[in-house]
Amino acid sequence: MKTIVCPTDFSTCATNALAYAHQVAIQAQAELILLHTLFSPDAMPYAGITLESTYGMAEVDSNQNQLEQLCQQLRASNHTSGVRYQTILGTRPAPDEIAHTAATHHADLIVMGTEGAYGVKELLLGSTAASVIDTTTVPVLIVPDQAIFQPIKTIVFAADLTEKHPCDVAALTAIARLFDAHILFLHVLKENSSVKSNLAHLHYADLYSGIGYKQVSFHIREESDIERGILQFSQEKQAGLIVMINHKRSLLESIFTGSQTKKMAYHTPIPLLAIHTN
Repeated sequence: MKTIVCPTDFSTCATNALAYAHQVAIQAQAELILLHTLFSPDAMPYAGITLESTYGMAEVDSNQNQLEQLCQQLRASNHTSGVRYQTILGTRPAPDEIAHTAATHHADLIVMGTEGAYGVKELLLGSTAASVIDTTTVPVLIVPDQAIFQPIKTIVFAADLTEKHPCDVAALTAIARLFDAHILFLHVLKENSSVKSNLAHLHYADLYSGIGYKQVSFHIREESDIERGILQFSQEKQAGLIVMINHKRSLLESIFTGSQTKKMAYHTPIPLLAIHTN
């Protein structure tokens, strides 16, 4: 992991996500790019027109200074590691600017905050994070506003057995190696499912046993509500990270497009990593 992009709007939530991103960058000895966008629908810059002409010198300077101050604070808290810092002031809508920056700088990870989230569904839906996940192919680590960084010792990867090898798990194993974490592969079977638990376990182990990382175990849980099953299992195992797949007909999508009759009642402070299929 060489490059991490962390967008910020200078809110408390974004600053908390930046602190989290900084700790991952320190562990990986990576470059950390702080990104802020000035985008306003009423003030779109045109080719050959400077930021200062479009948004005003005072606004540009103020936002650039805030980015530099954040960088200085990070440097001051980290004298010994090899983290490299960069600031970028963009003009595109936030999801587009984040995806563009990640692609341009060949980022390995995007880290961003989300505020007032309840459950996996609320972590992603109706937020900038949701748009970013749909816009980029780079893994996106979403940090709830109440999450406090702790070295990640346990990762829960919730995936769907109906897929063949559904994604490139390089981002998952990279983070696991950084922290020497144990990966718990979890499949939630709906109660009264026609799939037998023991057969599901064998199939799951067969899918993911060849990922090139040894600290893994495979778990099957029966639960009528898939999201609740994931979150309860993660809390029981004291997971520091939940990983899910963003891809058509995936577990992630099935949660979003399933029953809309009730809102998730389980608040989770656990960060979530959304990874993509190839």
